[in-house]
Amino acid sequence: MDPTFNEVGKVITAYRATADGVATVVQSDNKVVVVGDTQATAASKDAFVSRCNADGSVDTNFGTNGVTLLDFGADDVATGVTLDGSGDIVVCGLTGHLGALQGDFWVARVTTGGVLDTTFNPGGAVPGTEVDMGGVDAASDVKILNGNIVVVGISTGSASVLATSNTTDGSIVAVVPVTVT
Repeated sequence: MDPTFNEVGKVITAYRATADGVATVVQSDNKVVVVGDTQATAASKDAFVSRCNADGSVDTNFGTNGVTLLDFGADDVATGVTLDGSGDIVVCGLTGHLGALQGDFWVARVTTGGVLDTTFNPGGAVPGTEVDMGGVDAASDVKILNGNIVVVGISTGSASVLATSNTTDGSIVAVVPVTVT
């Protein structure tokens, strides 16, 4: 543990009653982006994207006091994060009624300033791209490959799923069910 990071070697923040950090990425300026979920109400969760400065202090210039909440209308959990070529933050996760085992996976883009990018999948009901494979679908991770967003996850409809999306507008290029035998 680095005791110089946030003066004690760790950062503890609470956006609401509870928050679970799930994935991180370090930007070129050594700022640390963390994604996960936080309790919105007693019955629902929202995904979050937060950022700390290189010294571990909360980056209050990002989003609202260091955090951007993502609410796609149900239980929302961010599970993966990466940076695109312009430094914007690409996040994936799952949304749905998790207690009822209903859900889809999603991918969204947040600007370097912590604002949900409304130009990403502009034709969708919400900014971001939702993928429904017909079962309980959950994204596990996201990467940029040859200029495309690649999301991997699982679905009760198939063993695992690989989806690719265009980085410019978030439109789905392909969804490929993958079965490992």
